[in-house]
Amino acid sequence: MTNSSGTKLLDGRTALITGGAGGFGLASALVLAQDGAAIMLTGRNAGSLHAAKARIQREYPDARVSTQAGDSNRETDLCAVVQTTLSSHGSLDMVVATVGGTLTGMIGDQSTADFMEGVALSLRPAYAAIRSCVPAMPKGGAF
Repeated sequence: MTNSSGTKLLDGRTALITGGAGGFGLASALVLAQDGAAIMLTGRNAGSLHAAKARIQREYPDARVSTQAGDSNRETDLCAVVQTTLSSHGSLDMVVATVGGTLTGMIGDQSTADFMEGVALSLRPAYAAIRSCVPAMPKGGAF
């Protein structure tokens, strides 16, 4: 999307996307790249991240995309990717926290402890990513 001056809506903005190698993360990265944002993809598998980067750059040849493998459940990994984002792109304006997990099976077969573990698998990485990014983001940043 472009604004009235013909520049892309998110030119000059940078997004860090957890779980960026596929699913919602990659879909988000494609939309943000289309709108001109620089992208930092993170996830646990470096090969999958490189494939996602290649796809984004194939669809949007001018896209600025970086990758860094890491685990969104580890604060040290998240802090490292925030620092890499800042050094690679100069800013961090938004975080898209798509990584998470669930437990499989029917709810009637799960204990309360199993259910709470599933909640933690889904929410802990998103919370940790947002918490790690907010100090580096300007007022008005998005998550």
